[in-house]
Amino acid sequence: MKKTLEKYKSLEKRNLNLLKKELQELQQKIEDIEYQIKNLNENLLSFDYRKFQYIFEFHLANSYINNLRNKIQELNNELRKLYKQEEDLKSKIVELNAKIKAVEKYTEKLEEEKLKEILKKEGAIIDEIFSRKFNDN
Repeated sequence: MKKTLEKYKSLEKRNLNLLKKELQELQQKIEDIEYQIKNLNENLLSFDYRKFQYIFEFHLANSYINNLRNKIQELNNELRKLYKQEEDLKSKIVELNAKIKAVEKYTEKLEEEKLKEILKKEGAIIDEIFSRKFNDN
């Protein structure tokens, strides 16, 4: 039983490490997307409409700005999805940690029960020895 619990515990720890690694990669993606959004927003805010002399330049610039806005919107949508995935991973990590703690507590409980059984047996043997010694006299 103890070996089975240890195998289960090591399996869950391995799964936990994989989830932590996946979470780190996801957080890196989130940081990259946030950086891209920040740069696109800065680029969008730094754009000056007053410097155009011809209408076609204005239309080209307007098209470019609309493309920037669309790209920012796409990145924001992707960012929301990544935040949801991050939240799911964190809840799975909490769940695995709880399972590992439960296995550890159950293992400790089994060891305590085994120790109590041994102590009872030792106590019974000692009682039997003393009762024989005093009964023989």
